[in-house]
Amino acid sequence: AQLTQSRRAAAFALIRGDGTVVTWGPGRFGGDSSAVQSELWDVRKVVASTLAFAALRGDGEVVTWGHKDFGGFCDPVKEQLHHVEHIAATRDAFAAVRSDGGVVTWGNSDSGGDSSAVATDLKMVRRISAASEAFAAVTADGRVVSWGRPDWGGDSSSVQEHLTDVVAVAGSSRAFAALRRDGRLVSWGDPEFGGELPVAAKRLSSVQHLVASNGAFAALLSCRGVVAWGDPLWGGDCSAEQTNLKDVESITASDAAFAALRADGTVVTWGHRSRGGDSQPFTSQLYDVRQIVGASKAFAALRGDGEVVCWGRIEAELDASIRCRDVEEDLKD
Repeated sequence: AQLTQSRRAAAFALIRGDGTVVTWGPGRFGGDSSAVQSELWDVRKVVASTLAFAALRGDGEVVTWGHKDFGGFCDPVKEQLHHVEHIAATRDAFAAVRSDGGVVTWGNSDSGGDSSAVATDLKMVRRISAASEAFAAVTADGRVVSWGRPDWGGDSSSVQEHLTDVVAVAGSSRAFAALRRDGRLVSWGDPEFGGELPVAAKRLSSVQHLVASNGAFAALLSCRGVVAWGDPLWGGDCSAEQTNLKDVESITASDAAFAALRADGTVVTWGHRSRGGDSQPFTSQLYDVRQIVGASKAFAALRGDGEVVCWGRIEAELDASIRCRDVEEDLKD
């Protein structure tokens, strides 16, 4: 089983071992996938906007559900959605990368759902990342192409000369950060949301992985340590947990917090306390953790024994323990 979520959404999706999908949470947020259940087979990946989901099947086809104005309706571009290899989402739009390197977008045009302005540059695309209202695509030759709301990351012209040999890009709500092959970082967009690197981060040349909350970024270093920047209230300051941030295997984000999974299966969190940044009450349950996913204001951790531990602020009518219990059997499949 594989848990799937977006820090911008309040619903969860689970891809079971047989490739089918189970969703839970508010139906209006994409928690109800019953209308397309017959199409949800051999699913390899599920991506969420705020009120919709898009599932990528093994045959390269895409299935969407949820609010039509938030990308839950892809019929206008359905014929172009073939041989899809990757999907990304802003808060109300989706972008899909095909095997030929082409890009297909749908949803709110102001939030990246219309990529016609950069269509000639969107060639040989390998990966796309999203901010709240903008997309950034990485091409096979390491270039970056961005579109959507200009001041929230949709315009990368100010740092274009530094965006070379890029291997990955992550987006907060209003900014992007790019990781180059040499381990260095480049950022653009709203400075208050991580769009401006602190001096210490500019000097780094050992970054291996990059993730973002809605207002901050966190980077995993080759020494298995962590650095963070952006708004401290959204996880941009991890100094209080720095002594515990050792032997880190991966970092996951909610909308305002980060959770680091260590090699020993334990978890370290920081950021907004009520949005997943405080896992202290669940420390005794957070052992042998294999995977962590972030919701809009919460985290869910999958342990080696198949049990799920949730913490943070749960927006749906059900609390964390009920949510986890309701899907327990599916998670064990």
